[in-house]
Amino acid sequence: MFALPRLVRDLHWCLTSPPLYQQGAFVDSQWLSEFAAPLLAKLPQIAAAANQLGRPARLGHYYEQLWCALVNDHPHYQLLAHDLVIADHRRTHGALDLVVRNLKTEQIEHWELAVKFYLGEIDGSDPGNWIGPNRKDTLANKLEQLLSKQLPLSQTQLAKKLLAEKAWPIAAQRIILQGRLFQPKSQLALPPRLSEQAIIGRWYRQAQLPSQDWRMLSRQDWFGGHDWRTLPRWQNQHRCAYAQQLFDPLHQCYAFVVTDSWGE
Repeated sequence: MFALPRLVRDLHWCLTSPPLYQQGAFVDSQWLSEFAAPLLAKLPQIAAAANQLGRPARLGHYYEQLWCALVNDHPHYQLLAHDLVIADHRRTHGALDLVVRNLKTEQIEHWELAVKFYLGEIDGSDPGNWIGPNRKDTLANKLEQLLSKQLPLSQTQLAKKLLAEKAWPIAAQRIILQGRLFQPKSQLALPPRLSEQAIIGRWYRQAQLPSQDWRMLSRQDWFGGHDWRTLPRWQNQHRCAYAQQLFDPLHQCYAFVVTDSWGE
């Protein structure tokens, strides 16, 4: 899989990487598996049709583009809108990530998408203690945003008016949340309702990073990875200026290394 073109790897990752959460509106592994089934064999063709996707400037935007490409080629779904802005004459209230027609049920669905990488601290049962590598985001904040702001947006009167004008009444909502969690050296409790299949890696401060054949992943390879034989080796004698995701080819797992002062 690593030897395939990046776009194919990343599309495959979206279809096979387990959701972080599986409750309520969050899609579960069964839904993802059923969605993926008719697409897996034709990912090279989907990638060729979506070859305008360049190197991602923002991972979240690139992730949305990947899902648009997948829905566009799906036999059971039709993409009606991406990033549908909800606004009045005074201000913008937000945007719906995807508006999709389910061709089996003929219902209109609102999907919200998110991909996140969080490093755990102290009490892992508290989603507020899972923090983004740049410390500007937490799992708790993202869940709050998805459940209290993004998902309810399509149920506001302003959104309903716009959707009614387009004959797109929302009958179902879904959240697709993927990514990885990284534990420190000491094992933490995991957040409640986390998917049992969620991918858990490790993170280390630079001084604590075990000495082994770590390979460095650029941000564009955070999803589907890369052929590790072509990746540069991590040189621990160099100062770690920012959070760096690493791959361990021996154990086929991912890790983050951060500055020694990270979190202080």
